[in-house]
Amino acid sequence: MKTYYCKKCNKEITTGSKSGFCGSCSHLGYKHTAETKEKISKATKIRFQDPKEREKHSIASKKRWSDPKEHEKHKIAMNKQEVKKKMSGKNSIHYVHGYGHEPYSKDFTPALKKEIHQRDNYTCQCCGMTQEEHITKYNKQLEIHHIDHDKFNCNPDNLITICHKCNMKANKDIDYYYAYYTYIMEDKNVRTNYRI
Repeated sequence: MKTYYCKKCNKEITTGSKSGFCGSCSHLGYKHTAETKEKISKATKIRFQDPKEREKHSIASKKRWSDPKEHEKHKIAMNKQEVKKKMSGKNSIHYVHGYGHEPYSKDFTPALKKEIHQRDNYTCQCCGMTQEEHITKYNKQLEIHHIDHDKFNCNPDNLITICHKCNMKANKDIDYYYAYYTYIMEDKNVRTNYRI
């Protein structure tokens, strides 16, 4: 069996390659010779200047776009890209004035969360989902939402019990849900004061 060596680093190559270089050297500063460049340009010219080759290319293109399945695949792919662009950055449901990635305050303790859950009767204050339903559906407890989206404002009047779905909505349309949950909390406080 014949052994081959790389032209640059003289490392042994298992099989003889056309270029004569090993895998690591084959792309480092390698330039095409004048003959190779000429061959490439001729092949390109033939492909696009020869009427037969052009016809083949256009037939393949027409076939691809006339096929409803191929056309539908392309549309779906484009729609996914558009949705990704629309839902990224400031339009993302996780974007909260740029502070969504910051940690919560030390005052946001499990004891405080339990207190808010008890106050709200373990029920989502937006859609009415109970704790048991939430655990069954999402495999976790109801969430505590900061109404003004300030993670350091742990005043009980700023905290409300909601489900995961309602929390995602609140993070998307911040101004609307700030007003909505503020109204709910004001109404709750009025009713509590009447009982006393």
